[in-house]
Amino acid sequence: MDEKHWYQSRTIWGAVILILSRFAPSLGLEVDPGSLTDLANSAADLAGVSMVLYGRVKAERPIRLSAPKEV
Repeated sequence: MDEKHWYQSRTIWGAVILILSRFAPSLGLEVDPGSLTDLANSAADLAGVSMVLYGRVKAERPIRLSAPKEV
């Protein structure tokens, strides 16, 4: 099995983000509810764009927009 550096792992980065978000208030990083909503919306936008780009890069077949031709 091929190994990779820890910083190349999406799992590790997800865990880091989760830990930082949990400890942010104790580090003095307070977020008001309005900012939190904006942050959540931005995160959703970023997730959507990421899925589009990832899907296009990993795609193996082109997309057909017309109905299949009858044989």
